Amino acid sequence: MRALTILAIASMLLAACAGGSSKARTATPAATETGVTSTTAVTEAEVTPTPAPTSVATPLSATAQDAVIEQTLRDCMAPALPDDAATAAIRLEACLNQGEGGFHVAGIEGGMPLILVERLDEPGRCRAHAFIVWQTNGWHVQNATVLLPDPVNDRLLGRYVLLTAGPIEPSALARKGVDGDAVLLSVLAGIASCGSGPGTVPMVFALDGDTWRLAWDPRGTVLASLSDPRSDFANASGIDGIHVQGALWNPATDPAGKIFQEAHAGPHRVADQTWSRDGRRYVLAESRILPSAYNTLVNFVYRRSTGDDTGAAELLADTSLLATAKQLGLFQQPLGQQWMTDGGQGCCTIRILSGPQWKTGPPQPVVVTFVQRGADWLISGIVPE
Repeated sequence: MRALTILAIASMLLAACAGGSSKARTATPAATETGVTSTTAVTEAEVTPTPAPTSVATPLSATAQDAVIEQTLRDCMAPALPDDAATAAIRLEACLNQGEGGFHVAGIEGGMPLILVERLDEPGRCRAHAFIVWQTNGWHVQNATVLLPDPVNDRLLGRYVLLTAGPIEPSALARKGVDGDAVLLSVLAGIASCGSGPGTVPMVFALDGDTWRLAWDPRGTVLASLSDPRSDFANASGIDGIHVQGALWNPATDPAGKIFQEAHAGPHRVADQTWSRDGRRYVLAESRILPSAYNTLVNFVYRRSTGDDTGAAELLADTSLLATAKQLGLFQQPLGQQWMTDGGQGCCTIRILSGPQWKTGPPQPVVVTFVQRGADWLISGIVPE
C-alpha cells in the first residue's frame, strides 16, 4: 500500500480511538457482533451517551505532506530509474499517478538527467508540492517547494495550468545551462495560479555541490509589476533569453499610469519585454508597449493634460478632433484622476464615463472610436454620448 494511503488510514484510526466519556460507569458495556452496545448491567438513568467515533482524518501539515509525497516519489524511483531523463520521467509519471494521482512530471533535456515533479493539494489546488529529481552518481531528490518565493501562489510547473490546449514540451517549461562549474536550471514557473491574474515568470535555480538553491527570481524588478505575464524562452535552445508579455496595471513609476482606473478585465496597456541572462540572473534588455487603441487613448489624454497638443494631434486621424477633445474636457488637471472606462482590449470603441457618477471624469460621457493605420491606432471619433 502506498505511503500516502497508509498515513491517511493511520490518522483515521487515531481519530476513531479518541471518542469516549469521562463519567464513571457501574459496568462495562459489552459490544455485540453487530456493533450495538448492550446496557443490561446498568439502568437507563446511569447510562451516559458516548459520542460516535469520527472517521475524519486530521489534515496533515504542509511539511508532513511534503515528507509523505517525497517518500512516495522515492518508492517510485526503486529500482533505479533509467539514465535517460525522458524515459525516466515516463516511468516515474506512470508510477506516481497510480493511486493518489495528480502528479505532473517533466523530464528536462540536455546534459545531466533531470526531472521536475509537482503535485497539487486538494481541495483548492492552490498549493503545490514540487521536487527536483536528478542524477549525479545515482538519482537524488530535493524538495523544491521551500525554494519558491511564495509556495501558495508560485508553482514550479504552473505552466501546465495555463497551457491546456495540447501537449507541452518539457523544453517549454524549463531548460538547463551552466555558470562556471554550476549547473543552472531556468524554469518558467507559475505565479498567482489561484488568483485573478495567473502567469509565468522565469526563475533560476543553481546546483551548488549536491544542493539546489534559488539563485534569482523577478521580485523587485519591473517584471514583477506586470499583470498576467506570459514568459517564453526567446531562443530555440538555451537559457540566455526570455521573452515576456504582460499588462501594465497602474504602474506607480509611470506618469501616465493612473489616468484611468483599470479593472482586471481591461483595458490595459501591454508591455513586451526581452530579458537577457547575466550569470545566474536575468536583466531587462528591451521593453516596449504594444500598440493598441487603449494605449493611444492613454497617451492622448496624457499629452493633452501636459500641454503637448502637437503630440496629441499626432494620435488623431483628423486633427480637427483636437478642438472637440478640448470642448469635451478630455484632459486632467491634476494628472492621475483615474477616470473610469467601459471597453475591452479589442477594437474599436472606448467609452469614458462622466464625473458626476464616477467622482472623476469629463463633464459628460464621451465615446472614443479608433482606426488602425499600419501597426498603430489613431483616434477617429470623439463624440458626447
